[in-house]
Amino acid sequence: MKLILKELKNGINHLSFKTEGVDLDIKPEEIDFSSEVKMKFSVLKVGNSFNCQGEIKARLKLECARCLTEYVQPVISKIEFILEMDDEKVGMDTQDDDYQFIAKETISYDLNPRVRETMILTLPIKPLCQEDCKGLCQFCGTNLNEKTCSCSKEMVDPRWNKLKELLS
Repeated sequence: MKLILKELKNGINHLSFKTEGVDLDIKPEEIDFSSEVKMKFSVLKVGNSFNCQGEIKARLKLECARCLTEYVQPVISKIEFILEMDDEKVGMDTQDDDYQFIAKETISYDLNPRVRETMILTLPIKPLCQEDCKGLCQFCGTNLNEKTCSCSKEMVDPRWNKLKELLS
């Protein structure tokens, strides 16, 4: 996915893209998309500066951290960065990943690395199929969201067994 810089006019430019996860160099084991990735960008061009703001929409297949059920989660991510054409400052460390200098003769800018990074950072640390997911029974493995089991819920710490014998 390329942003063709030479085709952008001064002022606000609205762009839309659609792509697949594999086109973003994202492996299915990293992120599994259940649909295409849709992006809308608004690029404000002022001279040699490009202020890019966008929204990325996707549906991700995730595995619940508690019950191990696969589910689909819609994701909407914001992306924002600034490109500035300046031959003297190309490669200069700006201390800001969202501000980048590029050569004046640059014709296009590859959006894939930025979109890939945004999608990876959007992933939840602990994906849950629902906020109140009950998970799996620690004794028999039954999915407690679907049915209850007859396992004893009493937690017995084996270190207290001798004391329990003394009290009975």
